[in-house]
This record gives sequence, structure tokens and C-alpha cells, in this order.
Amino acid sequence: MRYAQRRFHVVLLGSQGRSQEFDEAINEYLKSPQDKASQRKLAEVVWDLQVNKWSYRVFLLPLMKLLMRFMPSSPGVDAQFAAVGTYDAADRLGLIKAPTLVIAGTDDRLIKPASSDVLAGLVHNVKLVKVEGGGHSFMIEMSGEFNREVLDFIRS
Repeated sequence: MRYAQRRFHVVLLGSQGRSQEFDEAINEYLKSPQDKASQRKLAEVVWDLQVNKWSYRVFLLPLMKLLMRFMPSSPGVDAQFAAVGTYDAADRLGLIKAPTLVIAGTDDRLIKPASSDVLAGLVHNVKLVKVEGGGHSFMIEMSGEFNREVLDFIRS
């Protein structure tokens, strides 16, 4: 596909229903002083649930946890952490008019895989793809399959 060929498609990654462990971590964070220590604690839960592949868990996870120690605290970072637990755009998804791909992994430990069904039900002109064995970061861990699905959808 060349740059000049403009396409008007939307790709959504399932992110509606959070896992119980993630919900508990978000609620604990929202009740905390929301300082750097509580941000680090929430981020560690998120990173732990985000990757499934052994190689990513062994190499990427410790690196991300180390980087979290040096993450700057700012109003923007603070607001992003709070938004993760409270933002909901479900009531506006029906306004999307473009062809839409909802794509999610079947083994997501951060977001309930069934949430992709809910998300797809809120959008018109939708194609739902569930990547077998994909975790929350399947677009990284299974990039070949993810890219193939997205490109096939955009070309259709």
C-alpha cells in the first residue's frame, strides 16, 4: 500500500473489561496518595499482566521494572495513571462510521478477552478478530500475525 492511497479504517484493540487483578490494582492506586511509589506499584502489576511469552517475561519485564524506578513524576503522568481506571468511551463508539477492526488476544491477562465481543457490539460495520494465544501485548509478541490482520483489513 502506498502512502498516497488514503484509507479510512479504524483499528480498536479490546480494552473494555479489566481483569480482577487489574481492577484491584487500579482501585488501590486511586485510593493511594498517587505518588511515585504507588505509580510504580500499579505499573508493575500492569507490566506483569501485559506480556505472556517467556522470553518477554524474562528479559523485558525486569527491564521495564528497572525503568519504572527512574520514571519522572509529572501532572501528565499522574493524570494518565488516574485515567486508566476511570476513562470510558463506550457510549461514543456507536458514532464511528468507518469500517472498524476490533482485534484482541485470546490469552490476555490484563483485559478480559470477552471484552472484545462487547467492544465489537458497540461499533457498526465491524470485523472482530481474536488472535489465538495472544496476550495483552500480542501486537509486539505476535507482530507478524497482528500486522497481517491489520493490513488485510485495511486493504479490504
